[in-house]
Amino acid sequence: MLVTGAIGVNMQVTGAIGVYVLVTGAIGVYVLVTGAIGVYVLVTGAIGVNMLVTGAIGVYVLVTGAIGVYVLVTGAIGVYVLVTGAIGINMLVTGAIGVNMLVTVAIGVYVLVTGAIGVYMLVTGAIEINMLVTGPIGINMLVTGAIGINMLVTGAIEINMLVTGAIGINMLVTGAIWINMLVTGAIWINMLVTGAIGINMLVTGAIGINMLVTGAIGVNMLVTGAIGVNMLVTVAIGVYVLVTGAIGVYMLVTGAIEINMLVTGAIEINMLVTGAIGINMLVTGAIEINMLVTGAIGINMLVTGAIWINMLVTGAIWINMLVTGAIGINKLVTGAIGINMLVTGAIGVNMLVTGAIGMYMLVTGAIGVNMLVTGAIGVYMLVTGAIGVYMLVTGAIGIYMLVTGAIGVNMLVTGAIGVNMLVTGAIGVNMLVTGAIGVNMLVTLIRKVISSIASDYIHN
Repeated sequence: MLVTGAIGVNMQVTGAIGVYVLVTGAIGVYVLVTGAIGVYVLVTGAIGVNMLVTGAIGVYVLVTGAIGVYVLVTGAIGVYVLVTGAIGINMLVTGAIGVNMLVTVAIGVYVLVTGAIGVYMLVTGAIEINMLVTGPIGINMLVTGAIGINMLVTGAIEINMLVTGAIGINMLVTGAIWINMLVTGAIWINMLVTGAIGINMLVTGAIGINMLVTGAIGVNMLVTGAIGVNMLVTVAIGVYVLVTGAIGVYMLVTGAIEINMLVTGAIEINMLVTGAIGINMLVTGAIEINMLVTGAIGINMLVTGAIWINMLVTGAIWINMLVTGAIGINKLVTGAIGINMLVTGAIGVNMLVTGAIGMYMLVTGAIGVNMLVTGAIGVYMLVTGAIGVYMLVTGAIGIYMLVTGAIGVNMLVTGAIGVNMLVTGAIGVNMLVTGAIGVNMLVTLIRKVISSIASDYIHN
């Protein structure tokens, strides 16, 4: 598979046995599989996989999926696409100008990400259907909001994911400007998010029930702050993580202005991210632990780091994380067994993160670059959004590499300002994504690789 494009065009085609995910988009240019500007083709996938990508200027349409796994991404000026899934899965994504939308689903697992000026969406459907505010067993999803607000609430049995970000305001669950509502989850899931202008707050939990201010069995959580403060609280059995802060100051265990501290948790847990004004913070957990990352104007920071700085945080068992980049760059943080993580940015910044058993991901880039790497057996997540920016996520069965792929995988990602890049792979899958301002980069070598990839994929 090969995807190329022009200014502000992001394209990706990746897949793994029985699982495929494709995302394309950018004002006026779309190219999927083996095509060029203005050209679209149909691609049939491998075992239990069917993919179709068509569209013209300002139109994005993608439908991919395999038994129990579906992924849809749409977005473009005045264009929307509805995708109905297969076994017990239904997905709908709509939006307006400059809106990127994604809905990925797997049996018992749902992930929704929305974002873009004045655009919000809700995802309903799947086994027993997902309702507003309340969801079916192990599932709860609701995303609504107002101008400049990105909200996400997803969850499956023992899995919760949150992604927020917008101009100084991050809102979770249902809510509008300055308003955050409460969303009760299903079995093992309980989430509460409240706050005021410029404040981000999240409380997710695993076994038992986690609440704001008060905790559940063996869990104590407290989140407080003032304007311009991002707060996150994640917990697991007997594990506590607290992050508080105020304008230009973040307190972690023992920390002050411009100081980032690492807090080690219980077994398989260790991750804490704090920063200064306009910096996002992330706290990842371990088994059955949720992770959340919120953004701010133009800067998304994961792991330990301050303005313009991203540090490396090594995780515990099954966890490997690396986040690097510069201003306006998205970062990624992977998780551990049964853990999913999402990261979203603000204006012009979007990102995604997720992980699963034996997964490792790396994302790097430059100004205005969106990157995403996610994947896990039966679990897929994608995050898109921000004016004129789109990205893709995909995964392989326990294998992720950058530049160089794993077994039977070749991946190459290059680009410059305004270019989105993705690196994902799966057994027998080849992917290539290139792009730069007004230029489609396909050197002779790349073309040869692409030709071979396309040929192999078609045969498969």
